[in-house]
Amino acid sequence: MYIKPEYRSKGIGRALFRHVEAALTGEVSYLMLGTATKNWKAILHFYLEELGMEFWSARLFKKLS
Repeated sequence: MYIKPEYRSKGIGRALFRHVEAALTGEVSYLMLGTATKNWKAILHFYLEELGMEFWSARLFKKLS
């Protein structure tokens, strides 16, 4: 799912996530999500605290000159 910047912070992503979650409950065991953002604190808060996901792993990057 991708929410265009002008539509963010309006609950659209949360509603879409909840819809997919409800549609798949009983059909699959896990949802796995990939995301990319510079604001990692906000995205972790959103997915972990607000949507109840669990943190399993991380992929970290460091740009070298």
